[in-house]
Amino acid sequence: MFTLLLILAVVLGSSTAAVANPNQVNQVSVREINEYTPPDVGFHSPGHIQRWEMSPLSEQNPHLWTTMLLTFLVSGGVFTSIHIRKKRREAKENPTDQLKQYLSELKKREERLTKRFQEVILKYRSGGIAETDYKRFLKSYEENLSKTQEKIREIEQMSKQG
Repeated sequence: MFTLLLILAVVLGSSTAAVANPNQVNQVSVREINEYTPPDVGFHSPGHIQRWEMSPLSEQNPHLWTTMLLTFLVSGGVFTSIHIRKKRREAKENPTDQLKQYLSELKKREERLTKRFQEVILKYRSGGIAETDYKRFLKSYEENLSKTQEKIREIEQMSKQG
């Protein structure tokens, strides 16, 4: 990482020096294509080299930028895969932590359902909700609450057994 930052500082330092002195940019002559690449090297076409030499980035080393980009992408992939493997390993090692987390989420859901039910009762009593909507909500609430409570009981039994 330090090397990457050092390279970036060198590259930016050289580009800012060229911008800081605009007369220096005008004095830099464009190199001949033949001087840049030997005639037997055909990786880049002469037109490509000429466009590069005429571009504002001609003072930069394109291979350096390519190396930095590839280093960044590869290191990002490596760190991501390490993080994913670590999470998987932790999940395999600590199943009780996962059960506790799931149990706490279920209890929070049960609390939210109960709170929502109390709000709907108040709206129904004040006349804000029709009776058909209230009955439909009550049926849905009872189903969701019973499923949630059943899951809570199952997990608590599993944690007592384990």
